[in-house]
Amino acid sequence: MNYQDKQQKKKKYKKFRFKYFIYDFVKWTGALSAFLVLRPKVIYENKQARKVLRGPAVLVANHESVLDPIKIHFSFWYRRIHLVATSQLFDTKFKNWFFHKVLCIPVNREHLNIQTYRDVSDRLNEGAVVGIFPEGGLKNNEQGQISSFKAGAVIMALKNDAPVVPVYIKKPLHWYNRQRIVVGEPIVLDSESGNIPLSEVERISTGIREKEIELIKLAK
Repeated sequence: MNYQDKQQKKKKYKKFRFKYFIYDFVKWTGALSAFLVLRPKVIYENKQARKVLRGPAVLVANHESVLDPIKIHFSFWYRRIHLVATSQLFDTKFKNWFFHKVLCIPVNREHLNIQTYRDVSDRLNEGAVVGIFPEGGLKNNEQGQISSFKAGAVIMALKNDAPVVPVYIKKPLHWYNRQRIVVGEPIVLDSESGNIPLSEVERISTGIREKEIELIKLAK
């Protein structure tokens, strides 16, 4: 995909669409209350990480709280974030309708199917930002620890020529502590190599996890 095609996708995605009305309404009506409760402090790794995120991207973050999806939105408040979420959230008609409306993409953590990859690819091809918790679910880790990453996020980023943005969410010691979120510099993956072996994908995933571990130092 050449530069002009990418720019066209960016413009296409920025246009107002009625299908985003519920997402935008939920996001902006809940923003004030969430801001007052969490009092988020966003910390950037460097100047590159602070730049406005444009075009498609895959956000990867650790996952220790049900509030993590809200916290990610504070990091990139100016973008609509399509979160990959467990299919258990879609188990009733209303929840299925609601979570689709707020741009969530269902995934079966036990049996990852091709439909999830297609849904993610469709969003990235539109120029969207997709958020993934590559630890594979909610983890009750000790302070400052991150579980191993599944390879799905890297595969999706490689297949769709999208950079990976590491995000570390610090687990507060107490409910009244201010929430700290660290945003790392976007990682551009080499997608020109064709079919990359699984061993290489796992190596890249491990490298991204190590980058998140480095971000822990900035959250203190």
